[in-house]
Amino acid sequence: MTGLNSPLGVPVACRVCGDERTIRAHIVPAAFGRLASAGNGKPLKTIARDSRKVSNSGIWDATILCHACDRVLGGYDKYAIELWRSALTSPPDFKAEEFEIEADASRVVKFLMAILWRASVTTRPEFSTVRLGPYEPKFKRTIFGPDSAAPDAHPRVMISRYRSRHLPMHHMYSMPIYSTLGGANCYVFALGGCRIVVKVDKRPFPRFCERYIINGRDVIRGLMVDFEDTTEFAAMRDVIHERWRADAARRHTSLQ
Repeated sequence: MTGLNSPLGVPVACRVCGDERTIRAHIVPAAFGRLASAGNGKPLKTIARDSRKVSNSGIWDATILCHACDRVLGGYDKYAIELWRSALTSPPDFKAEEFEIEADASRVVKFLMAILWRASVTTRPEFSTVRLGPYEPKFKRTIFGPDSAAPDAHPRVMISRYRSRHLPMHHMYSMPIYSTLGGANCYVFALGGCRIVVKVDKRPFPRFCERYIINGRDVIRGLMVDFEDTTEFAAMRDVIHERWRADAARRHTSLQ
């Protein structure tokens, strides 16, 4: 895809190696979009306050990666997709307070870093609030360069599982949003029914989080979280109500 220009008219090149032959690279692997659409062919809806977009294959950017560099991230993506399908889409246990599965947590951390890095460098409006700042080159070195095997270079990550008696949570999929936990800056997003928290701060997580930080472990241990009790549910409800009110107002105006 030589000669492609960015929205600002500037010729684009791979953000890793400089190759101008960029490809359509997904920000979040397309398989998670298909998982969110329940595998039934129905389109995935991403609802936001200012737009409603429909996609079966996820969101991609044709200006950030070449084929070779995208394949590097594809190795992390493949491992994570297989893990989610095999171990993290089963019906939740409503009696348990925690879950635990065997996994190469370091590979999962790098998979999540890759999502945030792509979200940070893309110009897609869906990810306009994701900006890693000084962590962007650190993330790139870790997932593409010689730092890839240095666990100390990895941001601290926690994974919880949503559960609900009313909604199929393994279809849950959301864009990363900035948040804080115990004063530490982090990004939070939903993926395949899990709540992902990635810290982008030198300050530590609160002490109670230590049991659930997955870095350097051969298991992923996390909390079971009732979705209807979360701020994410409240935010989703508010957005949907806002859309309903806006749609009702437009219908009322059209009838006048």
